[in-house]
Amino acid sequence: MSEKKPLPLIRNASPKTCPVCGHPSYSGNGIHPQCNGTQADKKRREKRAAEARDAAIAPDGGETHADVT
Repeated sequence: MSEKKPLPLIRNASPKTCPVCGHPSYSGNGIHPQCNGTQADKKRREKRAAEARDAAIAPDGGETHADVT
């Protein structure tokens, strides 16, 4: 029971670290699928927020979305 097992000849490289959450990622591109979705959603949310700000400031002095009831 006290026999030692041989050491592997080739050690596995440590997995890539996900740039979003910092945890090891075993995906091919090094980012978790859910983290990739989070990044895409963040860009979309920022774009929609900018569009909402632009729509709220009506350049023609007309109604804004906040004025419509």
